[in-house]
Amino acid sequence: MNKKKLLMILRLTRDDLKDFLMSNRKCISGQSCWLWFKGFKLPVLVAHIDTIYNDMFKEWMKRDILYSNNYIWSPNGLGADDRVGVYLLIEMFNQYNVNCLFTDYEEKGGLGAYEACQLFEDVFKDTPYFIELDRRGYKEMVFYNDDYLNKAFYEKLKKYYKKEIGSFSDISIIGQEFNICSVNLSVGFYNEHHKQSEYLFIPSLLYTYEVLPKLLNDLGLKQYKLKKRKYDLYDYEFYCCKNYYDCITCDLFFECNQVKRTWLF
Repeated sequence: MNKKKLLMILRLTRDDLKDFLMSNRKCISGQSCWLWFKGFKLPVLVAHIDTIYNDMFKEWMKRDILYSNNYIWSPNGLGADDRVGVYLLIEMFNQYNVNCLFTDYEEKGGLGAYEACQLFEDVFKDTPYFIELDRRGYKEMVFYNDDYLNKAFYEKLKKYYKKEIGSFSDISIIGQEFNICSVNLSVGFYNEHHKQSEYLFIPSLLYTYEVLPKLLNDLGLKQYKLKKRKYDLYDYEFYCCKNYYDCITCDLFFECNQVKRTWLF
């Protein structure tokens, strides 16, 4: 892993990162999305360039970023969500046969992903699958369109990652639009969206850095299509961990801090 390049990506302002992406001779640019394109019918990796921080203040590129062998952190906001994903896309594009989609405004509802669906329709309709690198933690994978119902897709992924629940990322838009399986994988950041406590745990990043080529090889170039849902997305049941069977009648049900939810599919 090239730590110097990673730190450079973390330090860049959004405008400077846009200029860097557009300088690649294989880049196809939109207003809020950039596709590094090698060819049709290749997997597409996805990451977003925006962070929740205002990176335009005068000293952003000179801000303190502290690092050791295992951790990277900044008191002024690290932006590892999702600059770490951006770094991984650049590394993978330089080494493997993949296309890489960089989006803007993921943190504001996925505006770049919506533009990409229109701008790169001819590329995406034949894409085998999408892999986003925009998930916290270690060895986690998240699906947004019941992609795991495609058993061939899921079986290859579960060799390396454990299934968790997530709320939103660009592939929730793109995968649904083209009816193609997608997954969001952990890249090692923690406490995202919290300025002074966000950090990157390097061993977690290294895991995906080392596993992703194996996963690409396992998945191959077969196209994995979404399966029809067996249940509605919002069919779930609540239960209180203290009183499972009587939870619905419990007076504390909607106020209990220990309420959990179980998806039915």
